[in-house]
Amino acid sequence: MHTQLRKQWYDQVPWWVLGIVVIGLVILTSVAAIMAIAILRGPGDAGGVLTPEQTTTPSPGSLVLLPTEGKPGTSLSLLGQGWPAGATIIVGLGDPSAGQSPQIDPDAVMVASSVDSAGQFSVSFTYPVDGPWASRSQVSVVAQAQPAGLASSAAFHVLVPSPSETPTPAPQASPIAPTLAATSTFPAVCTDRIGFVADVTIPDNTTLIAGSTFDKTWRLKNTGTCTWNTGYDVVFVAGNRMNGPQVAPLTSTVAPGATVDVKVSLTAPSQDGTYLGEWELRNDRGLLFGLGSSGEQPFWVKIKVGYSGSTVNGTWKGEYFDNATLKGKPKVTRNDALINFDWQRGSPAAGIPADNFSVRWTGKAELDAATYRFHVTVDDGARLYVDDQLVLDSWKDGSVREITTDVSVTKSTHTIRLEYHEHTHDARVRLAWEKLSSTSFKHWKAQYWSNRELKGTPALVRDEKSIDYDWKDHSPAVGLPADNFSARWTQKIHFDDGTYRFRAVADDAVRVSVDGKWIINEWHDGSGSTTYAVDQKLKGDHTIVVEYYEHSGEASVKVWIERQTTPTPSLTPSATVTPSPTITISPTSSPTPSVTPSATASSTPSETPTPTTTPTSTPEATSTETPLPTDIAP
Repeated sequence: MHTQLRKQWYDQVPWWVLGIVVIGLVILTSVAAIMAIAILRGPGDAGGVLTPEQTTTPSPGSLVLLPTEGKPGTSLSLLGQGWPAGATIIVGLGDPSAGQSPQIDPDAVMVASSVDSAGQFSVSFTYPVDGPWASRSQVSVVAQAQPAGLASSAAFHVLVPSPSETPTPAPQASPIAPTLAATSTFPAVCTDRIGFVADVTIPDNTTLIAGSTFDKTWRLKNTGTCTWNTGYDVVFVAGNRMNGPQVAPLTSTVAPGATVDVKVSLTAPSQDGTYLGEWELRNDRGLLFGLGSSGEQPFWVKIKVGYSGSTVNGTWKGEYFDNATLKGKPKVTRNDALINFDWQRGSPAAGIPADNFSVRWTGKAELDAATYRFHVTVDDGARLYVDDQLVLDSWKDGSVREITTDVSVTKSTHTIRLEYHEHTHDARVRLAWEKLSSTSFKHWKAQYWSNRELKGTPALVRDEKSIDYDWKDHSPAVGLPADNFSARWTQKIHFDDGTYRFRAVADDAVRVSVDGKWIINEWHDGSGSTTYAVDQKLKGDHTIVVEYYEHSGEASVKVWIERQTTPTPSLTPSATVTPSPTITISPTSSPTPSVTPSATASSTPSETPTPTTTPTSTPEATSTETPLPTDIAP
């Protein structure tokens, strides 16, 4: 029965319907087979043929050049977007005639950088001021990615300067530390990096007087591969500039691996507080660089502005008088932490008038063997004593002003006394001091002892420009006695080939040596009425040592050197009673190594390191007055 039914169904379907069904089945089977093959072979296959996988060729990113025209010496900034992350970008100049195939001239590689994770980079450089590129009217600024080999360019129109103009590189607007790399196509690009060695002067958190000037010196090492030349600059980049220069040029060439001392002259701000100034170097292409592996960290100066005006026990004894002449007994006696008052037109204390009063402050301060600069700000008058020696005298009416005086002292506890008077109107007074320091001796290294034998550690060491003193019956410095003291001066001097006359006169004793040999040796008490002279034929560098002692009475010493136009054959010291001419012709000098005081007087000086101080030409304190604006903050 089933066979009969199937036959009836088959017999009832038209033949052309069966044909259509068969064709449809064949088409569906073919399509399924093609799709299966395509899936197995991947999207790169076509037409049933196996082919290598197809990839999209990367294209260079975009460039923005600012500015697009300028004169030689213009600072250019090039910004890139859409570049392969991590690629090294070489930037240079090329011929615009290359069209769609920009190429960098191997002699015009400007700078290199790297692409960040966002596909961006940014570089700056200075357009050449000389050479063939300075005379072109149109150039291509080309960026090429390594190792991908992608390149793109931006046009720069060169403006020809007028004959009166001298192209000057523009300052770098912002620090951009390049990451430089060598390629097989272009010459190796050197790197600029700094290593910090030491703070030669003004270590961090040094306390300075408001408004005082100082020199900050860093010792830096060239840790890169570029040689620093005089086209490099020291540039202020952030913080407080402290009245220093925005840009200061390097004054010497520094090879990779070498060190250099970099100095800027600054001024402490007028208000108390902590101040930080950050600096970097800028290369001869206008790029800033600093410390660290990437050259992005600045070096800095950090100071505190305040007062070095405290006593040993932290207070000053203040005696206040109701008159302007310190007469009678004080009406008020109290302890003041600092001498820093701006009473304006008011009274300093109960029972003291607002005008016509005076004050005496007394305290003890621990000072090193050095030269100190004392600052007194006053309206109306003041005078300052150190160990009862008057070192500053401005006992007169006057508007607000600052007076300074330099005083050399021995290492000890010293008594400091400031006397002040107010006449009328505003009343103001401030006292502070700072130690002047030096790391080298540019002239004579002077050492002073509180005995006649140059024994023990010097009580005072300082730099002195000349040996020409008439102390009379006074001490050469605060803390030294007026009698029974000694001194030694040492300097290495370069002599041109010739004959030189050494002269010396002293009250009491003096002797002079050249390279350890005494050529003048008058080691005895004397009146200072005899000048000793001896001629020496010299050439090159020689160490000159002068030693002196004072016994009693008046004290004076003078030593000078003159080149002789006609050589004198005699080398025997001779004494004369006729004073010699006082004109001094000194040969060029150079800093001398540290000198060691010997335990006893000796004909051959020994050498040893000693404390350093700031130069001063005379032992007598000299003061200078500087008018101040009346509205200055205390």
